[in-house]
Amino acid sequence: MTKIETIRHLPTSEQVQASAQQLEQLPQAIVEHLTPILPSIDQAMEAQRRTIETLTAQAMQRIVQTQAQALQTIQAQQQTSERALTSALTRLTEQSSAL
Repeated sequence: MTKIETIRHLPTSEQVQASAQQLEQLPQAIVEHLTPILPSIDQAMEAQRRTIETLTAQAMQRIVQTQAQALQTIQAQQQTSERALTSALTRLTEQSSAL
């Protein structure tokens, strides 16, 4: 492209000024566009927060229940082991006494 062709493709100073004005107005336009939907966004975020809190509470409850079940299982196994050891000790004591 020649210099003249390049110059022809450049915007005029009026076009540059108009674009600059549009850019200056853009933040206000964004605010005006978003303002009506902010309450909806806020409500959606609040609903998500409540959902997260509910799911977290449910997960914690499941964890506590699982831990309680595991503890009961461990205690039952301990009692079974204690009975087996007591029984074995009793037999050994009886056998020792018999000798």
